[in-house]
Amino acid sequence: MRNASMKQLKSFFTFDFPLKYSYIYSRFRKIHEEQRGIYSSWPAEATRRQLINEYWSNALWHYLLLVVLAAVAVWFYSGKSAISS
Repeated sequence: MRNASMKQLKSFFTFDFPLKYSYIYSRFRKIHEEQRGIYSSWPAEATRRQLINEYWSNALWHYLLLVVLAAVAVWFYSGKSAISS
């Protein structure tokens, strides 16, 4: 369990998980089967577009989080150096 958690955490920071074929294939099948359960004539092209949308949404949140963490770190360290001066 812990090993899988560490792999997901590493993958989040390197953002390589969405590029693995097995991940793309499993996400495509899961999304397509879920939508097919709702809409009987759900096309594969719609699933493809939904998967692309999910990728870019995840990419945006990933890089936004990294920028926010970097800004907080800079703010934190710049505040400490100003106090010690």
